[in-house]
Amino acid sequence: MANNSSNDAEERRQSSMMPVDDLEDDLEVQDIIEDSDELSEGEDLADDIENALGNDFDFEGSFYYAKTHPGAPNPCLHVQGIGSVGLPLSEVEAKRLISQAAQAPFGKGDQTVVDTSVRNTWEIEPELVSFENPEWTGWLESTVLKTVWNSLGVAPYTSKPRCELYKLLVYERGSHTQKAGGMFATVIVVLPSAFEGGQIRVSHSGSSHTIDIASTSATETSVLAWYTDVIHEVLPITSGYRLALSYNLIHTSREMPRPSLPDMGDAISQLRRVFQKWSQGKYPTLSTPYLSYVLNHEYNEISLSTGAAALQGVDAHKVGHLIPIAEELGFVLAFGKLDYHVSGTPAYSYGGRRGRWSRYDDYEDDSGDEDAPMEDIIDSYYTLKGLVDINGNTLVRGSPGQGLRFDSGSLIPEDPFDGESPDRKDYEGYMGNHYFQWGPTIDHWYFRTVLILYRRKDEIKVMFTLGGGTSWALERLKTSRDPPSEEDKLVVQELVRTLSTVPSISHQAAVIALFEYAVKWKDADLWSKVIVRAGTVRGTNSSIMVEKVLAGLGVFPFDSVKSGIEAELKVASSLPDRLDILDKVTQRVHDDQPAKEWIQKKRSACIEAYDSASVADVPVLIQIAQSNGLSVLDESIMPKLLKKTKTYHFWISLAKSLHENKQKLTTSTSTTAPSPPTSVNLLIAKCLKAAGSQWHEAPTKFYSYSWCYNPYPEEEAGKAKIERVIEVIQLCLKTGIMGPCNALLVEVLRDNKDVPMKFKTLYTPLLSELKKLLRKEKKPLSHPPFGDVVRGLVLLYVRQVLGSKPSEASMASIRKVGCGCVYCNNLDVFIVGPATKIEYREAQIRRTHIEKRIASIPDLVTFTTVKYGSPHTLVITKREAAAQATQWKSKLREAKSFVAELGHGEDMEALMGPQGYLEVQRALGLAPETAAPTQQAPAQQAEPSTSRRTVRPGMLKACGITLAGMKRPHDAR
Repeated sequence: MANNSSNDAEERRQSSMMPVDDLEDDLEVQDIIEDSDELSEGEDLADDIENALGNDFDFEGSFYYAKTHPGAPNPCLHVQGIGSVGLPLSEVEAKRLISQAAQAPFGKGDQTVVDTSVRNTWEIEPELVSFENPEWTGWLESTVLKTVWNSLGVAPYTSKPRCELYKLLVYERGSHTQKAGGMFATVIVVLPSAFEGGQIRVSHSGSSHTIDIASTSATETSVLAWYTDVIHEVLPITSGYRLALSYNLIHTSREMPRPSLPDMGDAISQLRRVFQKWSQGKYPTLSTPYLSYVLNHEYNEISLSTGAAALQGVDAHKVGHLIPIAEELGFVLAFGKLDYHVSGTPAYSYGGRRGRWSRYDDYEDDSGDEDAPMEDIIDSYYTLKGLVDINGNTLVRGSPGQGLRFDSGSLIPEDPFDGESPDRKDYEGYMGNHYFQWGPTIDHWYFRTVLILYRRKDEIKVMFTLGGGTSWALERLKTSRDPPSEEDKLVVQELVRTLSTVPSISHQAAVIALFEYAVKWKDADLWSKVIVRAGTVRGTNSSIMVEKVLAGLGVFPFDSVKSGIEAELKVASSLPDRLDILDKVTQRVHDDQPAKEWIQKKRSACIEAYDSASVADVPVLIQIAQSNGLSVLDESIMPKLLKKTKTYHFWISLAKSLHENKQKLTTSTSTTAPSPPTSVNLLIAKCLKAAGSQWHEAPTKFYSYSWCYNPYPEEEAGKAKIERVIEVIQLCLKTGIMGPCNALLVEVLRDNKDVPMKFKTLYTPLLSELKKLLRKEKKPLSHPPFGDVVRGLVLLYVRQVLGSKPSEASMASIRKVGCGCVYCNNLDVFIVGPATKIEYREAQIRRTHIEKRIASIPDLVTFTTVKYGSPHTLVITKREAAAQATQWKSKLREAKSFVAELGHGEDMEALMGPQGYLEVQRALGLAPETAAPTQQAPAQQAEPSTSRRTVRPGMLKACGITLAGMKRPHDAR
């Protein structure tokens, strides 16, 4: 079978088929052409084409055969009266043969006449011809009875057909034969004889082909054959001589009808009618500008490079009749390789599989599972490759290894692979690991060749659709003319139409190119169409797009370009980009006053609409303030931004820039009065206050898995908050604007829930960083307002973190009860230590031993047994009073360390004030409860010194602290 396919392909390659015009006397063509007035409206074009190419076109053969046989033996031709004839045929031998030959007659009515204007051929009767090579007859019979018989599509014979020599023919220069009929089939064996010209035209039922074997005639033997009712015409020999043996192929199987070509008249008439209706728009508009007819055979890309010559059997028969109809009615035929890929899940019951979920290792061996039937389809798609015309010329080049876009809605039949077996199968087993795994998949591939049909007037649409759309069109326009051709305009029309669809990455390239062509061709209409759609385009080359829009300013009126500029302003992602566009426009309008006024309005509108609060925009905002005055920033821009959240970095950046550019801003180039420094300070204060209000907005931490996120742990969040507080304080100190600092510190001290944790995560590290900052700025810790903050936090610490000292009785009640064994030693360490709970997961005998020891200290601990697991667990928990007593020493040690970090002796007393210092000393056990606060000298009280300040009630109130009454949350008295 593979051998026959190879021979068929070679046979068609040698035949060099070319479509030609219908013969002048083929009157059937005219008989079946309908006037457009007679054509009815069509309903379904795809169905009509499928029906028209249906059963009547199922003929497997061809009405002619043509092939060169390089391995053919030399027949050792012998002609009576001449003798042996040498091959390749020489001119001398040809003239000798002609001397013994007669002019070939032809039938005219009931007479046989000789007329060289109709048939100019020499012939020698078969009885005068013989072959001295015994292999000739065997080769001829095997060639004719196998290759020719099969190619002509004749049904298998029951008795051996006969191949009878009819004539030996000699064609000289000018020799030709016009429109002669044959018998059941005529076989012509052209022996090696050098000639040029002499092409043979064969036609049947409106299909016509030209056979040309001159190029190999000098050295090769060629075999031609056609049915008797095939019209053929031998064109004149232009030089040399052609020597041919003419045979009649005789059918001898009596029980079977004589082979003949099917009557294609009605089928071709129906086919032509469908294409006429399509041509004249009698069918509803298709979803695609083309239809794709699936051929019976699959042809590889190498075969398709020869075009229609590669087709076999029914495919060749159908296309052979379609070509002349398509050419006459303005249609184009093309071929392409269609791949259909289906991905899905295999039937789990197949091959012994028992379920979807199992251990991954159980599925290592998946061999053979590609034969499993597909149960559920996950995905499917079509691709088209290697699109060529009927002569094998490439129409559209796709990317290497990739197919062209293809719409399955164009297929005829609608479901060509339904019920078909896939040409290739792949199976992929279970994937994943022990924790995550997904089931096996199976992939099916189907490979076919399709015949693409479309109207020639739709060619641009088809190439645009199949060839990659925008990329194809842009490549095609590189060869456009100026002024553009009609075809150029059609390509542009398709590009413009595409821009109205959902925007894609390629749209920007299309808009840029169309702007260029509109300017190049000075096409105002095209410019207007592109301008309307430019605003829908998003891309990375915005600067290029702007330049293309602005290029129109030198070609088209400003009013024509305005809409494009507005579109670019909408697309521009930032205020700097929008103002840059307007600056470039300003540079090009020169003295156009209306244009300048329009630009100024747009500039004002862009500033009014600003609400991004991006750090990158700060330099532009400073420029705006310098050129338009601080009032624009204060009244038009900042009010909206103050309502936004997560803008901390913006406000910090703006505050810094305002401070750094204070001198420029106070000597503004705006038409309004220069801004006084106090106005700049007011804006800086607003920025710092806005930044300070967001000190608590800790960033979100993302884990390695993109779908999983959580806030920072408390300690990490505390670090982020501290960094913001310190940064705002630093800027306040730098600018000398302390109001925002005061407000921030009050906010920091306001929320005192879970005070011990607050000190661990926020207050203690904040005081450490604040101390470093003030040291760097060469300011004491008591510098206002920080002295109040430190005082408040120290008092808050000793009252709610350290708390009141347990009573002496509670302290004295802490006692060891162990016997000295290892388990009791652990128990004693627990009793006197700061831990509040201990667990013993031990055997019952050991648990009982511990229970006996703690039975004597019910005032210190409670216990219970968790009867889960083996052995059970004894859980011992300290009572609250005992816990406070055992934790006091460590808490006191930590408190002393906390206070020592802030200062010692007189420095601490100066920071805390007499009453606050005394409270701290008492709490730390450094002063008796009866001690009185140190009295300040009258002179010192009169001084407005910052070293010994009265504590600010407002700042301490934020901490929930009051000195009056010495209130302590843990004071039981």
